[in-house]
Amino acid sequence: MADPRTIIGMFREPFGGCEAGLFDILGHGEDVRPKLRCALAAPASEPIGAVYRRVLTAGGVKPTDVLVVGVAGQDETWEHLLKAFARPVSCDFDLAERVMGGNGFGIFAWPDWRLLHHERWSRVLVHLGDVASMSVVGSAAAACEVQSFHLGPGMAMLEQFGPEAEDSFHAALLNELSAHPYFRVEPPKSTNPYEWAGRYVERLRLMAEKHNCDECRLVATLEELVAWSVENAVGRLTERPHDVILCGRGAERERLAARIRRRMCPSGTVGSEKIGLSVRAVRPAAAAMLAAARLDGYPAHVPSAGGADSAVCLGRYVKP
Repeated sequence: MADPRTIIGMFREPFGGCEAGLFDILGHGEDVRPKLRCALAAPASEPIGAVYRRVLTAGGVKPTDVLVVGVAGQDETWEHLLKAFARPVSCDFDLAERVMGGNGFGIFAWPDWRLLHHERWSRVLVHLGDVASMSVVGSAAAACEVQSFHLGPGMAMLEQFGPEAEDSFHAALLNELSAHPYFRVEPPKSTNPYEWAGRYVERLRLMAEKHNCDECRLVATLEELVAWSVENAVGRLTERPHDVILCGRGAERERLAARIRRRMCPSGTVGSEKIGLSVRAVRPAAAAMLAAARLDGYPAHVPSAGGADSAVCLGRYVKP
């Protein structure tokens, strides 16, 4: 196949909706790398077909210019794409990992390694989506050394409350929240956004009431909890990262980013623009890279990241 290959990547979350991007994928197999043309975000209420159409318009391409659509996340959107646009789709990357005994989230370790790898700098990528997650890429790390796991609650929790927050948080409430057993589990580990919404949010309101904590201060405390979860995970690493790179819709929340930056100092905390991708384009880039690897028949998989037994060629290629 000639370079570059035009691929659309989509990442779906049940609360946050869809992040999508159009990429020129350069290289093949282990050497794939994405060049972003355009990226956008859509709410969960927007049909996947409408998102796809908007990406084509923003990128100025025809459907036939797109080699394949890579879809990652919690949605069987590929069915809609096949019916509406008759384009090949690469999907079910997480299912392929689960078949091998993994947790399904380890699929992001390999593309994150490709995006973050540096011979001298260690980096962590923090994705602030429905749940917060982290990929750890040490200096000069091989792909098999990458860790990728969920940190705990993220935007699915925070968006259940108003956006207003105070600068100060409630220390006693934060201590109580940080005692959640999930934070003590060692990687590989994963969770899902439903664990941190619904009943958990009801419990948060009751705990805030017990501590006489109003909603503005509660929001500040929950933001601090997310920032603390990043610090807690980094503190367990053998190598302090040079860079902490933020992405996902939570990276657009200035107070949350500032709280992470304070806790991560002296490590530098920056947006994913440093690696050539907007904050809403990182997970779509991963989906596009996995789709390219699937076309190449390359096992773009770090089994240890998700606890799988062995590396496999992730996902499946579905023709219209």
